[in-house]
Amino acid sequence: MADGRSVLVHDDVGAYEPTTGQAVLDFSVDRLESDVVRLLHFEHDDRARAYEHYLEGCRYDENERTFEQAEKAYKKALTLDPTLSNALTNLGNLEYRRGELEKAERYYRSALECDPEQPEALYNLGFLHFERDELDDAIRLFGEALGSDPSFADAHFNLAMALEEREETAAARPHWQQYLTLEPDGAWADIAAKHLERGPRR
Repeated sequence: MADGRSVLVHDDVGAYEPTTGQAVLDFSVDRLESDVVRLLHFEHDDRARAYEHYLEGCRYDENERTFEQAEKAYKKALTLDPTLSNALTNLGNLEYRRGELEKAERYYRSALECDPEQPEALYNLGFLHFERDELDDAIRLFGEALGSDPSFADAHFNLAMALEEREETAAARPHWQQYLTLEPDGAWADIAAKHLERGPRR
């Protein structure tokens, strides 16, 4: 065969120059295309199956009696797609409910390594800081969660709570209002409304 400049020998192993025996890389478009299609097919198939396991975990993680089944499903999902950040976040939620706060934090941080803007992981990590009275970190993380998802009602509520802890009532006020706009009948609507009734102190 000729490559436009010289004659090459091509056999079942590959192509090489007949005088030197030097192998020549085969950049055949047809072969490359088939390799890419095959790779994409496998990746798509793995990710699809990973998401199915993730959804299975979601069905189990609302009931404490089926936490272990949920955990297994999320971990199966991650063996197929280690970057499935929602599965990591939900594993963190399971550990939080078990009282394993350090494990929960590790999962949230792993989720953020995969997706630095995932609002749920940012919010949950912020909530851990809030519970430890680490207000600066909590406020920063709640704010980042809202930067990713401005309609995250619970993040508005807890950001307002954290700001109130620092007596920054004026800064908290728009977040109380936004929580009520998003969740007028939410579990904490009465609390938000009472804070707004007091009016800003600063």
